[in-house]
Amino acid sequence: MVSDRLRIEQLTEAVEHRTTIGIAIGMLMERFDFDHEEAFDYLRRCSQGQNRKLYDICTDFAASRLLPQTGADSRSA
Repeated sequence: MVSDRLRIEQLTEAVEHRTTIGIAIGMLMERFDFDHEEAFDYLRRCSQGQNRKLYDICTDFAASRLLPQTGADSRSA
């Protein structure tokens, strides 16, 4: 059924996104000795400040290893 296939695709994407976000959180925890909540909060602020999806922020960070900037930091650059 189409709806079953769509649901499977959505769940697969959700797991992939969760994994990518988890990797970015782990990188921040290791690099800056953040706890899980601090790392997620930092990424959330970056997402909101740049008006970009959290997943996109995390994907870029995991690939480049360059610390994402909060919105205020990125506007001043």
